[in-house]
Amino acid sequence: MTSNICDFCDEFAGGQENVYSRLYGDELANRVLCRSEEFAVLPSLGQLAEGHLLIVPIKHYTATADLSSDLHEQFSCLVASVRRTLSHIYSPPVLFEHGVRGSSAGGCGVEHAHLHMVPFLSDNEPITELRREFAFEPINTLSDIGRRVPSKSPYLYYEQADGKRWVVGVDYAPSQRLRKAVATSLGTQWDWTKAGTQRSLLESVARLAPAFQQMQPQGDV
Repeated sequence: MTSNICDFCDEFAGGQENVYSRLYGDELANRVLCRSEEFAVLPSLGQLAEGHLLIVPIKHYTATADLSSDLHEQFSCLVASVRRTLSHIYSPPVLFEHGVRGSSAGGCGVEHAHLHMVPFLSDNEPITELRREFAFEPINTLSDIGRRVPSKSPYLYYEQADGKRWVVGVDYAPSQRLRKAVATSLGTQWDWTKAGTQRSLLESVARLAPAFQQMQPQGDV
């Protein structure tokens, strides 16, 4: 991205200076499946599999670990609800985030926090490869990221389809490193900037929209 405009902030404000609007605006003006005052659930550009979703804070944070304790509780509840929905309609998902906390940390080119959730059907678990490259440590909950990683440190978070969670603090990671690991396991294209318009994104919205119409983002888990 060459613009200083945040893609997510522009999209959430109804703007058209974002990649989604340019790719899909004429066919599907709004991709948001579920939105509260604090969070949105939407299909990812560069779908690694049909049903690949993002959970994104409405306000501009660069890492989900920087959410306040109240917001983190809402976030964790929403993650659990989306996990159940994806598991029911597709398959249990893997989750990942590069908490960049600054432009020098690498990342995907969008410095607005977003957690990926990808329905995962593969015997090739990406964490095996990732742990050979990064010193991931196990954690019990999403909120443990903030306790395990220093407050200003970028990090990589990965959650297996069976719910096992891992985190590592990093000064830098190559662009889309976690996307690439998951895509390699699934045998799909990893670079979202080269994906263009995908039918799987539109099909994700069509298939998931009915389930998300009843979802309350701050509801109980």
